[in-house]
Amino acid sequence: MSNIIGLGDDVPFEVRLAETIAWCQPRVQRERLRASLRSDELQVRLLGDNRIFAVMSVVRHRGTLLSKYKLKPVTSLDQLANGKLLAYFPDEELACGAAEVASRGYFDVYNAPAHDTWVALLDDPDRGHYLIAWVPPEITDLVADGIYVNPEQCIEWLENTKIPLYRTLQDKGLLAQI
Repeated sequence: MSNIIGLGDDVPFEVRLAETIAWCQPRVQRERLRASLRSDELQVRLLGDNRIFAVMSVVRHRGTLLSKYKLKPVTSLDQLANGKLLAYFPDEELACGAAEVASRGYFDVYNAPAHDTWVALLDDPDRGHYLIAWVPPEITDLVADGIYVNPEQCIEWLENTKIPLYRTLQDKGLLAQI
């Protein structure tokens, strides 16, 4: 298991990722993207005043709901195939709305990814807080369109960043599966 823990969390990154995938896989609908990955059940205020609280409220509540709905988190890293990890740097966003339009609502006007896909909030010494989200394979092309039109580059595929998390996940063999 991992020693990667999100800010304010006590659950390993892989567990949060497995919970995110279990929650999102049955919900994602390409034609109703905004509604399918922004569930009312996990609705939270934007990543504003207290980011740690916002992310923790989503990931903890999702874990509770998985139990309530009897959904099991994936247990094998092999089940994570084809999804991608996204990094969002909220301190760098300009709220232009281009990514929201290009991604059909996966991103919001502030370039934040759909809250159902949030995995963890982490910190980078160079770029500050960043949110990791899991992108279902059915919509990676739409998310890529959002990334492409984002002028400030506050949203990037994790593999294209220089943050150490990517290398850590690679060394643990997690990214080889995704």
